[in-house]
Formats: sequence, C-alpha cells, structure tokens
Amino acid sequence: MSSSPQSTQSDYLLLFRNAGEESHAHLTRDQRAELTERWNQWVTALLSKDQLREGHPLALTGRVVSGPGGERITDGPYAEAKEVVGGYVVVKAGSLDAAAQIARGCPGLSIGLTVEVRELLARSPVLEDVRSVSDPTA
Repeated sequence: MSSSPQSTQSDYLLLFRNAGEESHAHLTRDQRAELTERWNQWVTALLSKDQLREGHPLALTGRVVSGPGGERITDGPYAEAKEVVGGYVVVKAGSLDAAAQIARGCPGLSIGLTVEVRELLARSPVLEDVRSVSDPTA
C-alpha cells in the first residue's frame, strides 16, 4: 500500500496589470456593473474554496521612489506605462501551475488585464547566499 505525498500549500501573489483608468474607459455603466459582478463571483468562489488570503485594489495615483539613496520621488505610476499594477490578491495553491490556473479565472482578463503569478517566499532568493555567510547556523 503506497501513500501519496501530502501536498503543501504556498501563498502566491496575483498582480493585476494594465489596470489603469483607460482599461475600463470603453465600458458602459452596465458593462462595468457586469464586470464588477464577475469579480465578486470570482472572489466568492476563491473564498468558498479557502484559496483567498487577501487582496486589494490600488489607488490610481502614487509615488515612484528611485535612485541609489531614494533621492528621486516622482508622481506615478506613469499614465503612459502599459504595465500599471491596479491591484493584487494572495491565494493559496499547491504549486505555481495551480496558482496560474486560479489566475486564469480572473474576470479582468476579458478586458485586457494581465495577471502575474509569483510565489511569496519567507526570504529573498537573491540574498540567500548572503544570509548563509552572515548566519553560519542557517
């Protein structure tokens, strides 16, 4: 009798891109209401499956901090940018592929949004080698 390995769940960030005002400008009031209802149904389905951790829309304006010491602070995101992040959700899934399948249900895809799917990690993989040098017990 073989036992199957127990699947572990990880958290994945779904970033909604191309979500500026212009992505909705062509929609009528009724179309916006219908899209809102589809978003509500998608979120309700994720909640019912215990897959949704959190999520929020983002304001249309903000600040961009740049430069080695953060010396440049400008208004943003830039209106001409085609990759404006409009919001996010964090979902539970057993793999990156499973999280991508959840993202395929995003109602915003029908109006041109894209969804970037990334696993949330406890530590930066880029700095992992620094951590092992600075903490010999790691």
